[in-house]
Amino acid sequence: DKYTYEPDEDSFFLMDIIISLKNNITPRRILEIGTGSGIVALTTAKVFPQADIIATDIGSCEIAKLNAQKNEIDSITFLTTNLFQAFAQNKAQFDLILFNPPYMPSEPLYTFSYEKWRETRTWAGGQEGREIILEFLQQVKEYITPGGLIILLISSYNRPSSLRENLRSYQLKIIREKRKKLPFEQLFVWILKKVQPKG
Repeated sequence: DKYTYEPDEDSFFLMDIIISLKNNITPRRILEIGTGSGIVALTTAKVFPQADIIATDIGSCEIAKLNAQKNEIDSITFLTTNLFQAFAQNKAQFDLILFNPPYMPSEPLYTFSYEKWRETRTWAGGQEGREIILEFLQQVKEYITPGGLIILLISSYNRPSSLRENLRSYQLKIIREKRKKLPFEQLFVWILKKVQPKG
């Protein structure tokens, strides 16, 4: 399926981070946004077998569902939705939220035709590759439980230092950062927590 993101270095890096948390946290409810092939959700289900997992994608989840069936994993609910739209009314909260966003720089997303968006949505992140990342950061605090963790993958294309400076305005802080150098970019995985606003 040409509209489903093929697992790559970013997916495998994120999976390694999730595996490294196995003995540190016991999340009951997990959300993965942008599940694509489902490989990160499947890994998460194996690492945290006690958890209920929801995996979403803005496109079809059919490939991810097939992969879950092949792996005999039934603890994942797949939903087609954009970011947190499916949870906006009931403000569902999760102990762990995972996101490997489309982060490659592109033209502003509002300029895309439907067909262009459909063909590029797995990688096109808008200006500086940050448009979807910023939308996620603005909303995520509403959907994380107190003490819950957010795991976000970004790239050196996204001006991480600028994103980092603005995290407090989203009531977030980095508690751990991992980096991976690739030939044309550096990947960052941020483990974030919600912080209470001052005052």
